[in-house]
Amino acid sequence: MLTWWALTIGCGVGASLEDETLCLRPPTPSVAGLCAMESAAALAQEGALDEAAAACAVVASSALRDECYMQVSEALVRDEQLTAALGICADAGSLTPDCLEHAVWIASAGLVEAAPGDEDAQGAVDAFIEGLPPRPMDLPLSAWNLEAVGRAAAWHGIYAGAGSADPTAARSARPEDAPLARGAFAWEAARLLLDEAIDAEKPLHEQILQRWEGTPPALEGPALSPECWQVRLTPRIEYTSKLRGYMAPTYPGGARFVHEDPGTDLFIAALDAAWAHGADPSDAALRALLALDELPAQMTAARYVGLLPERYPTVGEALTERGKLRRYAEYTRRAAAMGWKPRRIAMSGGGC
Repeated sequence: MLTWWALTIGCGVGASLEDETLCLRPPTPSVAGLCAMESAAALAQEGALDEAAAACAVVASSALRDECYMQVSEALVRDEQLTAALGICADAGSLTPDCLEHAVWIASAGLVEAAPGDEDAQGAVDAFIEGLPPRPMDLPLSAWNLEAVGRAAAWHGIYAGAGSADPTAARSARPEDAPLARGAFAWEAARLLLDEAIDAEKPLHEQILQRWEGTPPALEGPALSPECWQVRLTPRIEYTSKLRGYMAPTYPGGARFVHEDPGTDLFIAALDAAWAHGADPSDAALRALLALDELPAQMTAARYVGLLPERYPTVGEALTERGKLRRYAEYTRRAAAMGWKPRRIAMSGGGC
């Protein structure tokens, strides 16, 4: 799958990495960079890691060079060479955090030896984290968010596509991992509930909450091939919120606010997972969030108003006297209009 740099620059020169005539074109800097990425990815898949890295090193544009290393990393991780892929990410410059994120998330289905019904999933996640490579000494700490990415991907990999929304594994999570585990559980529960169309009259997030409580019993359904969801999941987890709480992933392309109260946090996770799978939150759910004192809950409601202003006009009116929330909703609306918004997905029947 092409990353956004390759797609953007490829369109600019009328070519892409899938264009067989690309490397035959006049060697402009853009064409030369794309051609190098194509060669480097192919060399990496053949196991010629040194040659692949060398192909990237000669790219003149720093932006294209960083993207080239990222392409090599993704090729390696798809060949089940995660350690080598992570090592290449250290050379990806400004894209190192994104490179790490892509590599670990692409590999997430096989990261942890745990299933949704396991009572010690936390131990399995910790064992995986302990085996991750250390940060290279010449790389800033801010560029090596591997443990944060790894924990998010590990929990999601336990649930996504597993065909089970048993909350047992997520319940085993320690407090610091619990938001990630709740989000992972909610994601798979939303997929399976929609696939089975169990209770179309009840809001999807309420059904997810019921499944967490075990009423009715753990949800089972068709498994989903990792190829259907791996590369769609690049959650933004590098942000640290100034609010009470922090950001953690629950849906493709976006981040959610995390609440200190476990019940409220699960509510937010369920809303976000439902929305990611095509079910909008109800007006009542957003009003319930606005009624809470804590900003993570209120900002969640404001974000949905910004994403879907026409869907929530009356909730939007409730933000009129709340300056911070109103500004955040407007910021989200403008960002969404420019295409910077979480992607929604549609999967059913165990297929893509």
